[in-house]
Amino acid sequence: TPLSNWRAPLPSADVRALAAVVRRSYQQLQKAAKGTGAYTRPILARYAVRMTGGEYLWLSAPVMIGHDTVKTHYRIESEAVTGGGQFTGIGAVTLSLPCFKLGISVVNGVAAEWARLIQSVDIFVTDEADIADTSLLDYRIATTNVGPRRYVAELGPEPREKSAIIDELMGGNWHLIASCSDIAALAKQEFRAWGISKNATSVLPDIPTVTLQQSTTFAHTLTTSDCAAITRRCSTEHLPAYTMEHGGRLWQGGGSELLRAAWHTSALLMPPFSPTPCTITAIERVSTSQGDATIVSSHSYPFTPSAVNPLVCAPHGAATALRIEVASGQTTKAIDFPLTPVHACALAATYTANLLPSSFEPSSPSLAVTQSAVVPSPGRLTVSHIAQPLITEFNQTVTGAEIVALAATERPIYSGGFGRHPLYVFTDQGIFVIPQSSSGALGEAKLMSRKVVNAHTRPISGGGKIWLVSAHQQLCSIEGSKIRVVIPRWQTAAMTWNDAEHELWTLHPDGSLHITDGDGFFSRLTLNVDSMYYDSKSALAVMPDGSVLNICASVPTEQTVKYLSHPIMLSADMQQRPARIIWNVFGSNLHLRLTVQGEQGESKCGFTICSAKVDGEVNAPIALPLISPPVRTVRLSVDGTAPAGTVIYSADLYINTETHR
Repeated sequence: TPLSNWRAPLPSADVRALAAVVRRSYQQLQKAAKGTGAYTRPILARYAVRMTGGEYLWLSAPVMIGHDTVKTHYRIESEAVTGGGQFTGIGAVTLSLPCFKLGISVVNGVAAEWARLIQSVDIFVTDEADIADTSLLDYRIATTNVGPRRYVAELGPEPREKSAIIDELMGGNWHLIASCSDIAALAKQEFRAWGISKNATSVLPDIPTVTLQQSTTFAHTLTTSDCAAITRRCSTEHLPAYTMEHGGRLWQGGGSELLRAAWHTSALLMPPFSPTPCTITAIERVSTSQGDATIVSSHSYPFTPSAVNPLVCAPHGAATALRIEVASGQTTKAIDFPLTPVHACALAATYTANLLPSSFEPSSPSLAVTQSAVVPSPGRLTVSHIAQPLITEFNQTVTGAEIVALAATERPIYSGGFGRHPLYVFTDQGIFVIPQSSSGALGEAKLMSRKVVNAHTRPISGGGKIWLVSAHQQLCSIEGSKIRVVIPRWQTAAMTWNDAEHELWTLHPDGSLHITDGDGFFSRLTLNVDSMYYDSKSALAVMPDGSVLNICASVPTEQTVKYLSHPIMLSADMQQRPARIIWNVFGSNLHLRLTVQGEQGESKCGFTICSAKVDGEVNAPIALPLISPPVRTVRLSVDGTAPAGTVIYSADLYINTETHR
C-alpha cells in the first residue's frame, strides 16, 4: 500500500504480507541448512549408556549447543522504495542465519570390567527450539538523519523469551542420532559410528573430534518421563537391608538411599581449552529430609576449560546449589550456580539470562569435605528391571515400618484375598502382604500378622509356602493368608528348599542339617555344612572343605559320621534292662557301625551292649535284640562314613514293655 508518510503502524494487510515473506525466508534458510547436516537453532545434547539388555543405566547432563544462534534481536534492515512522491515498498535484502554442526570428543573410555555389560554409548539430541515466532512480525519504521536522509524498515520475527526457549528444550523428546557399539574404541578416545565425519576440527587439546550430521537419525526416542526415570537411577543408589531374587528381578527392601554425583562435569565444560592438565571439583548442595548435605566429586582432565555451558544441571531435584572449581597448578577458579528443581526431568537446573557460557573467576579453594547424602528409607522397596539387575525399574515406599526381609511364592495362589502374586514384606512391626498384578504393579500393603520374623534367618519359599523363623524361634509356614506354627521351638541359622525331594532343609547353629516336612516331623542328616544359600533358582551348601554342593541336583559326597547321643535314663536304681532297639537308617553305600552303650554309674560307663555293622544299602528298619545287665542309662552312637543326604531317623528303644524314642 503506497504511503504518504513513513511511519508506523503499517496497514494490517502489509503487516500480514511482510510476515509471510519473513516466515518463508526463514523456513527456506532452515531447510537449506538442514540439507547440509547443520542446525540453525539451539538444541540440547547428551549421551546415554545402553546395557546389554537394551535398557539405559546412565544418562549424562543435558548441555545446550548453538547458543550463538540466540541473538538479542532478529531484525534485518531494508530501505524504503519511493515513487510518485510516495513510499511504495521496501527494497530487497539478504537474510542470513548462523548455523553449526554437532561435534563429539571422547574424554574417557569405558572401564574394562564394565565393557562386557555395555551394548553401546548413544548420542541423543532434542528438536531445535524456536528462537522466534515467525507467525508474528516484529518491525520498526525509522528515519535516519546521519548523512543522507534514509527511510528504513527493520523487519524480523517476534523474538521469544530466553526462559521459553529453555522450557521448550527441557520439555522436548530426545532423538537418537548416533550409536557407538565399539566399546574398545572408546578406550582409545575414538567414537566409531555410522554417519559421522572425521575431518572435524578438534576443540580439545590432542583429543580427536568427529562431526554428526543432523539427518542421521534412528527410530528411537526418549520421552521426558523416560529421561526422568533414568536420571533417578543415576542420582540414587539403594543400600538395602534385604535383597531377594524373584521372577528375574532383584527386590531390595529397607536400608537407605545414597545420593551421589551421578555425572562428570566434562559435558558442561566449554572452549576455549588450554592443554594444561587440571582437576575439576563439583560441589553440590542437596536438601534432604535429614537436613542439608554436600556431595563432592573430583576428576582430572588433560585440559583446562575457560567456561561452563549456558545450561547447568544437577541430577537431584533437591539440589539447591552447585559450585564448579578448576584447579590448575597453584591457581583455582570457580563458578557458583543457584539451582531450582525441574520436576518434570527429576533434576535441578539453572541457565544464564543471555544464554551465553559462564566464565570461571579467580577464587579460593573450597574446604568442602567429600561426603555423600544418606537418607534412611526403612519402608522403601526397590525393584530392578527384569533380567537386568543393575537397572532400577521402580521404587516406592510400601510401609512405614522397617523392612527386614522379603518373600514371594514361586506359583500363583488362588486364595487369601491378596491376589495371585502377593509379595510378603516382613518388618519389625509384623508381616505385611502387598498384592501384585501380573504386570508387576504393586497394590496397598495390608497387615497380615503381628508376628515378627527373626532377622538373622532368611525366609524362603518352597512347596507353595513361605517358610520363616519367628523372633521367638518358631518355625512357621505361610500359605496364602494363613500362617501356621510348624515346630514351636526350633533353632535355625539358615534354610533351603530341596525341590527335588520336596523337603525343607534347616541348618542348626552347630552345623548339623535337618530335614522337615510340612507336618513338623524332622530328622537329622549325616551332612555337616558351614553355610547354605537359597534363591528361587538354586539351593547350595558350602562344605567344611570349601566345596559347594548343589542340594537339589548334585550326587551326594561321602561324609564322615560320628554321633553320640545324650544319656537316656532307664532307671535311677538300675532295675531296668533294655530289651531291643530298632534303628531307622536309610541310604545307599553305607559304612556305619551302630552301637548301644550302657552306663551303670561313674565307675562303669561306656560299655558296649550291642554293636552292628552296616555296609551297602539299607531300605528297611534294623531290629536288634539287646542282652544287657541292669543299667541306669544308655547312649546310642553312629560311627563311620555315609553319603551326604543319608537320613538317620529316631531310633526305637524298648525296655520291657516300654518304648523310648
